[in-house]
Amino acid sequence: MEELRKNVGLVFQTPAPFPFSIYKNLTYAPVYYGIRDKKKLEKIVEETLKLTGLYEEVAGELHKSA
Repeated sequence: MEELRKNVGLVFQTPAPFPFSIYKNLTYAPVYYGIRDKKKLEKIVEETLKLTGLYEEVAGELHKSA
């Protein structure tokens, strides 16, 4: 059973962002894993939002609550 749990993931159907800004939600994991360079973090945010088709919609609101 433990082996099965290691290989199974969970994807929620309803988004559940942290009570942070859009930017902080998108940089939470990279910062946790040691990425501190602001340019790298900004690139991650931009690429992620473009990949999901949300960049144009939220680009000016990255520091507002998610």
